[in-house]
Amino acid sequence: MNRKIFPLSSNQLAIFTSQMKMQEAASYNIPLTVKVHNPINKEILRESVQLLMDRHPMLTSCVGFNNYQPRNVLSPVKVDLTNIYLEKKVEVIPTLLEKLKVCFELTKPPLIKFYHITYGQPDSILFIVYHHLILDDFSTSLLDELKLIYLSKKNNLDIKLPIINSSYEQHVDWERDYILNHDCIKDKIFWEDQVKKIVPMNLSLLPSRY
Repeated sequence: MNRKIFPLSSNQLAIFTSQMKMQEAASYNIPLTVKVHNPINKEILRESVQLLMDRHPMLTSCVGFNNYQPRNVLSPVKVDLTNIYLEKKVEVIPTLLEKLKVCFELTKPPLIKFYHITYGQPDSILFIVYHHLILDDFSTSLLDELKLIYLSKKNNLDIKLPIINSSYEQHVDWERDYILNHDCIKDKIFWEDQVKKIVPMNLSLLPSRY
């Protein structure tokens, strides 16, 4: 995949602007945790993660600047998979929290980290931390794909994944065209009118027990 640059979406721009105001915060870090009950082939796991990232270029993205404007920058990167061994199970939660709080530098890819945490045999945890700038609720389907890739490679089967018919770059183009046409203005007026009709609710709060 060649290096590709295109604008941020409106949601990405809002997230980026907010993150720049609190650069040392990890508020936009999102965790995914998968408990594994079978032994993991670490090399196959690494290969599977790499294939997943190559298949979904946004996983390799970071933020760059063009004429002082933030842009999505997509370029090939090697998977960031770290193997961690813990002697005691009680160390798992503190370790997860520690990794979750590590801030991403938005100009350095990838904005996603993979950790394979072993704390007993055969149990282990696959812990994924990513910045909200590159992923949203779509992340759950990525886990399904990663599982399929891993099991297929482990059992020497053909990897059968659904065809990807669109890209995030196409979404950004669609959004830009939508914002520039009259439909966006009409929709904005419609929803502003709907919001005005909402009757405020008077919620009585229960007194504190403390």
